[in-house]
Amino acid sequence: IALFIFAYLTQRLGGDQLLKVRVSEGRRLWSEVSRDSKRAAIYRKFKINCVHRHHNPQLDSAANKSLFGKCSELHGHEYFLEVGVSGVVDPATGLVMRRPAFDDWVNETLIQPYDKSYLNEILGNTSGELIASRFFAELRSKLNNSLQLSLTVRETRKNSFLVCDEAFL
Repeated sequence: IALFIFAYLTQRLGGDQLLKVRVSEGRRLWSEVSRDSKRAAIYRKFKINCVHRHHNPQLDSAANKSLFGKCSELHGHEYFLEVGVSGVVDPATGLVMRRPAFDDWVNETLIQPYDKSYLNEILGNTSGELIASRFFAELRSKLNNSLQLSLTVRETRKNSFLVCDEAFL
């Protein structure tokens, strides 16, 4: 749909006036097409609940408290994961990636292993940047190389972390 709308509006507006079209199919699914690319992207939103604490085992409790503040104590987050995949649209299906395959890939790679877990036991250091990088690497390792990946990990309303392939959309 995004490709069709982009082509239609580009023709109606003429030239290079349109930069991007985003079509939302609900709060957890959207797609985009950009002027500078023959690729399209699909995004889906997922949720996991985890506990962790920021902690350097080489420091004592007071030093960790001083460095990480209240985050040095055990606490939990409801992480929202916005996973995007971009690629050439398959002319036979009109899709970059089938929705059930997308959901299975994310569920098997991230949701099942990490939901309701103590992240420090799995990842060690649990800064948002490192969590996003690790999740990205795990998703990337199971994604076809013809597709590009974008991952945003939303830890709080104020903190989000983005990792993406350089050629994403």
